Amino acid sequence: MRRQMVEGEIVWDGQLVAAFKGAERRLRFRVREVMRNVEALPLRWNAAQPAAQLARTGDWHAAAQALERKKGHKLSLATL
Repeated sequence: MRRQMVEGEIVWDGQLVAAFKGAERRLRFRVREVMRNVEALPLRWNAAQPAAQLARTGDWHAAAQALERKKGHKLSLATL
């Protein structure tokens, strides 16, 4: 079993929000701590499937290109 401490933030505007068609906000998560308990029961689940609504917003590659065209902004994991 793992215990995770995660901080979340809602970003309501900005270049990354505007880069995705129809986006109203962006969620940013930061994992602060992960603890593993070896003797705990395992968790099981299936692979996550993206929501169908996400297809209308574009993808990270298209968003990066839109940002570069708009302001010469390079999208990297450091800016997320």
